[in-house]
Amino acid sequence: MAPLREILFEMPKDKKQDETLIIHYFRERYSAFPKGKLIKSESPDFILKTSRHHTIGIEITQIIPPAGGFSSSVRLYEEVEKIIRKKDKKLPLYRKNHFNEIWLLITCDDLNLPGDIQLDEILSGPGLNNGFEKVFLMDLFEGVVKVLR
Repeated sequence: MAPLREILFEMPKDKKQDETLIIHYFRERYSAFPKGKLIKSESPDFILKTSRHHTIGIEITQIIPPAGGFSSSVRLYEEVEKIIRKKDKKLPLYRKNHFNEIWLLITCDDLNLPGDIQLDEILSGPGLNNGFEKVFLMDLFEGVVKVLR
């Protein structure tokens, strides 16, 4: 399969279609993704029904990297933290639907990190504490999924 980045750039822009492609790519790349029925929604973007009594709300958002990628681990951390804080404020809205879990999937077209930056170290900082049950960072170009929480 071609990297999702190539597929997204070849198609006309349609946010809902992009989100659908991203969630299926995420499902393919994240080996612990639970089995269940995915339903397109709004606030959060998807509902995953894993059983009759268990649902997961999944919100998708994106980081736009600076030209040349993230040259500094501090810059990447600040961007991720800013997005998490923004989405964390929407949790009361998401929780009205009584999901068992709410996940946040942060995507980036290409993190393009220098080799000496260790994602696991930067993204495990205390500033990333939030109300989501799981937070993910997915590099769409590489197809790499990092679990931040």
